[in-house]
Amino acid sequence: MQIDAAAELRLYWSINDQLALNVLGARVTGSVTFDEALANALATIIKGSFPAALGALMPASTQLMTIGIRDLRTDNQAEFRDTQAPVAGTGVGDSMPAGDAICVTNRTALSGKSFTGRTYLSGWTEAQNGPDGTVALTAATQAVQFVDICKNALAGNGMAFAVLSRPSEEKIIVETTHHADGTTTLRTISHVKAKDGQATVVVASESRNAFWESQRRRDNGRGAAPTSLLARVRSSGGVISTPFAPPKRARPNAD
Repeated sequence: MQIDAAAELRLYWSINDQLALNVLGARVTGSVTFDEALANALATIIKGSFPAALGALMPASTQLMTIGIRDLRTDNQAEFRDTQAPVAGTGVGDSMPAGDAICVTNRTALSGKSFTGRTYLSGWTEAQNGPDGTVALTAATQAVQFVDICKNALAGNGMAFAVLSRPSEEKIIVETTHHADGTTTLRTISHVKAKDGQATVVVASESRNAFWESQRRRDNGRGAAPTSLLARVRSSGGVISTPFAPPKRARPNAD
């Protein structure tokens, strides 16, 4: 996929021993070299801010594992990932299901579904679920703050947080009617014109309501193990890293 002046930031999580992924769009605004050093620079800010922003609201079974960055200005570019250690939550109490998420809406200056993005953050302690089953205000506030941290990390490295619109090819659906006399009639049912991809800068992020959203793919038990992300040996300098060992999945409470 190729989008002019675009990149994507990827956040890999381990939530209750289940892999979860957030993809945030970016618009390249400066002179940026996409490499492992850039991934580490982004990770220093994002992982470094995680304990204060989200750490106390998430249990130890929630870990921000890896930060990845990919250049989308040219097709088929490699993703670079940081080499820093994962950071884990320090919150006390049971974990909520990995599929329960707080939705942060990312607004641009334009309207329409192509110009609004959403970031779903999972892996909270049960204390973030209010007595009425809604999201605690503190959790919603910190979720928005964490997205802003990612925005600031991009801004400090020559990029602006953005909503990405994928390019699409022209599509024409035609109905053909074959008549008894041997003739045919053609009728256009749908005609969607080709569209270039674009990166539209985000102007504000917000939590719009107190309802939990569902990301069922994070809690179906069939996702890839988080350890699939970490190689023992990397080609860049032959760095040997200690394989990540996520916590064992806790047994459900009997009560």
